[in-house]
Amino acid sequence: MGRKIKDAKTDPPGLVKDDRDGTFYARRSYSPGPGLNPKDIIKSLGTKQKAEALRRFDLAAGLLRTEIESLRRDKAGMTRGRPRTETDGQTGRWWLDHFAQATTTDARNNAEAAFDATIEKVLGEPVGAETDARGDMRETYAPEREAKAKALIGLASGTRVPADFHIEAFLGSRERTNRYDLRIRLAVRKLAQWLQTRSEGNSIRGVTKRTAAHFTDHCATTLKPHTLKGWKSSLSLYWDWMATREEVEGNPWKEVKLDRRPSTEEDRRAFTDEETRKLIDGTTDPTMRDFMVVAALSGLRENEIGRLMVSDTAGDWFNVRRSKTKAGVRRVPIHSDLAPIILRRITDKQPGDWLFDDLPPSNGKGRERADKMGERFTDYRRSVGVDERREDGRSNVVFHSFRHWF
Repeated sequence: MGRKIKDAKTDPPGLVKDDRDGTFYARRSYSPGPGLNPKDIIKSLGTKQKAEALRRFDLAAGLLRTEIESLRRDKAGMTRGRPRTETDGQTGRWWLDHFAQATTTDARNNAEAAFDATIEKVLGEPVGAETDARGDMRETYAPEREAKAKALIGLASGTRVPADFHIEAFLGSRERTNRYDLRIRLAVRKLAQWLQTRSEGNSIRGVTKRTAAHFTDHCATTLKPHTLKGWKSSLSLYWDWMATREEVEGNPWKEVKLDRRPSTEEDRRAFTDEETRKLIDGTTDPTMRDFMVVAALSGLRENEIGRLMVSDTAGDWFNVRRSKTKAGVRRVPIHSDLAPIILRRITDKQPGDWLFDDLPPSNGKGRERADKMGERFTDYRRSVGVDERREDGRSNVVFHSFRHWF
């Protein structure tokens, strides 16, 4: 774009700034393939304000990762710049593309002959013989090789497409947050693994309303209901996308009904006054105590507090710019008893600095800044004796109970 881009010298890495007009960008370096020169790819964050750039960075970085993954591969899904090997010809994606390019009868016959030769290589040498249902003798092969050959035939013919086969194309079809993409990817991967254990195997054509219901019942034994609801929603979006491309017929996930059970944070009770005093007055570090007091006197959610910047405390208001729900984007008056804490935490800081810049690191893809603090709070809450167990073993009080107490 003809401009000099330099590092903004701030977290997270990859946040860069145009030294001509001050616009912030997300930047990633990548190699399109082995033996190819590295390239830079950038995406404008559409702002000159550092605080706003930091808020937009995670989404932009996730979109760049998706774009890079697409740029690294050709139409057959193979890494660019890498020499083709015999293994490449044993992937269904490669054969789907190969057959699509065979537009004449001769080309089609040649492609089918090459495919038959590939299947023979996959099967290897026979290991025995058996009598089939018609009484004819047939050669048998190593079970793992025969299973691989059947999977390749099904995929190349389009009759047995794995549930996770189209996931990368789906995720690259529109803009979503990195965390949302991770949830969709996880739900599809778990479905694929579960289908593999069933007699019909991992195939999108085998996912009926009955199969979808059995999968949600299976997941309900280990997942919290709000997590299961998110997985079902993710799978439904994925199936809708495949249906528009005629990869599947209909969307069985829309017809699956989930049992309603009280299990989300909103269903848990508020702390009592005595429990709140025990938590605030207990022996803990200053960061934890400030975090709890802000929650108790503002009603903000855990991650809303973690995202607050110095600029979000201007004018005696907490400015919540991103929340769990659309209605959660709001302004909340700062309680007078919070004033000393806020003053101490904004002193000698820039508007784009975090209000809680001392949170323990929450490493891992899709993690929020306050996630580790939430885990530490659970340990602390139990250590001071604030707990109440349900029949299912989970606690009836969590960090969200501060919001109910407020």
